[in-house]
Amino acid sequence: FSFTSPADFTLETSRPGGAALAALASLHTLGIDGYRRNLANLVELSLLTKKLLSNYNDVIVCNKDSLGYVTMFGLYPPELKKYQSKLSIFTKNNKELKGFIEIVNKYTKDFFSWDYRDRMLNNLGVEYSFSSGYMDLLNGVKISAAKLYPVSPHLNKSHIERAVKIIMKQKMLFDRKIWKKK
Repeated sequence: FSFTSPADFTLETSRPGGAALAALASLHTLGIDGYRRNLANLVELSLLTKKLLSNYNDVIVCNKDSLGYVTMFGLYPPELKKYQSKLSIFTKNNKELKGFIEIVNKYTKDFFSWDYRDRMLNNLGVEYSFSSGYMDLLNGVKISAAKLYPVSPHLNKSHIERAVKIIMKQKMLFDRKIWKKK
């Protein structure tokens, strides 16, 4: 360590400082309580998102007990709706569920790809992403999931309700127009 090398006593210098400066500026603008309010709002809205998605028997919320503001969810194809008792697939070490999980993963990815091209690229409503490796189970199977991660301080309950309705409406269209033809 020395006083002549900035790398020894400053923030990492290999990346641009714009994001760090923006965070510092917003912290000074909002204050600690402002940040707390924003984070609390995001966590509360995440819990609402998980609750609303859980009301559908063709959706599985992967991180139902998480207190973070990200909601991870998978979607069942229409032919697997009757297997909602398998919602414990994310915690079991069961090799028999491998085929079932692979179908859910493929369906969720196909739905996301279609919804991205059909709606999100045109800026029509809620945007979300997809993770092909959300979780590895003890039996070696990877879980894929769609990912909702709201970050706007302006979000409220009606935005979340609308977002869930849009996703589920798109799922109905996908089931009827695309998945049925496969």
